[in-house]
Amino acid sequence: MLLWILVICVGLIGAIADVMVSYWSQTNRLSWWLGAAVGSLGFVTGLGVIIRRGMSDGYTLTIALVLVVLCNLALVVVWDVYSSGTSPTVLQWVGVVLALGAVVCLELGRK
Repeated sequence: MLLWILVICVGLIGAIADVMVSYWSQTNRLSWWLGAAVGSLGFVTGLGVIIRRGMSDGYTLTIALVLVVLCNLALVVVWDVYSSGTSPTVLQWVGVVLALGAVVCLELGRK
């Protein structure tokens, strides 16, 4: 259970850092860049903790990474839809479905 909470929290940290990078690219303000740098450092550190915790729970590096990136992606999509009102295209939804399928395949193939 702790692993799943960590995955969501680290995905959220990564999504916030991604949004800050987006604001930095629009405004070129140092404060957004610094926030994104700190967020990215927190994201990578959290990913390391998840990989370590996942290995002790029997999960491989691949599944840990896919889960965190998928959670990060989902939260960025939610932010994008909320902030700009855009919705993903059909092809992007196909990508989401394929990513979810990858998680299922990786989980079913776990020893």
